[in-house]
Amino acid sequence: MKNIIVNRLDFARIKKCINDAKQFKSITNVEAENLLKELESAQIVEPEAIPSNVVTMNSIVKLSFLNNNKHIQYHNF
Repeated sequence: MKNIIVNRLDFARIKKCINDAKQFKSITNVEAENLLKELESAQIVEPEAIPSNVVTMNSIVKLSFLNNNKHIQYHNF
C-alpha cells in the first residue's frame, strides 16, 4: 500500500463525506468501512507541514510536458 499523507483539515472533511455517504446510503457499510480504514492508515499532518509534492483538496496542479511544450492545469476540489 502506498503511503498516504493527509492534512488534518482534509482528513476531517473526507471522513465527514464518507460518513454522510454511508448515512444517505450512497455507499454500503462495507465500502464506508474500507474507505475509513484506508483514511485511518494515512499519516495526518498539519496543513503547513504538507510536502510540496503532495496534492491536497483545493490544490491547483500545473503539468508541463517537456516533449511537446504542452501545459495543463487541474484544480482539485
